[in-house]
Amino acid sequence: MKGKKGDTQLYSFITYIVFVLIVFLVLLSFVNRTATGTVTKQQVLAKEIALLVDSSPTGTELIIEKGNFTIIFKENKVEVNSKDIASYPYEYEFSTMREIETSEQDTKIIIKILR
Repeated sequence: MKGKKGDTQLYSFITYIVFVLIVFLVLLSFVNRTATGTVTKQQVLAKEIALLVDSSPTGTELIIEKGNFTIIFKENKVEVNSKDIASYPYEYEFSTMREIETSEQDTKIIIKILR
């Protein structure tokens, strides 16, 4: 029975169904992330932190509630990522070079503007 025309059609049909399911799952994941607003919250939080750091004078201490996000500071960027949903981190650059020091306490992050 190997090599029959029906076998190749069956394999093509199964491959097509698997492909359609994968596309559907990716689409469903994207809709879930956008419907919950997680992506928008990431972007807003990253931009607000960057604007706060940019506009704060030297010696300022900022205390920010992290919520369900991880906040990471890189050279001249702030990166925000969701803990709940697997998504890509969102980065936002500061417009000025600032030297900052961060520390974490439970659900808060403390940012000290050094220079």
